[in-house]
Amino acid sequence: MTINRDFEGMLMGADVMGAYSSLVQAGFPPRAVLKALQAGGRVPEDEDVDALELEWLASRIAEERFAETERADRAQDVLEDAAR
Repeated sequence: MTINRDFEGMLMGADVMGAYSSLVQAGFPPRAVLKALQAGGRVPEDEDVDALELEWLASRIAEERFAETERADRAQDVLEDAAR
């Protein structure tokens, strides 16, 4: 029996990585995407996927809170302009 190793050194392409990123944007679990990236060679095997997932989720929460603050600031500006 022989093992085919022709594809062993290949990494996941940028187009596939973009597709996984789009899945997360659509609500797909980040952990599943990180595991797929790891299987595709884009995340090292010894990388702590739990820590990466927490960083990813924390970043998403921070972005959402920043966007909420921006919307609140714009709404306040509109109210102040209307009061003048």
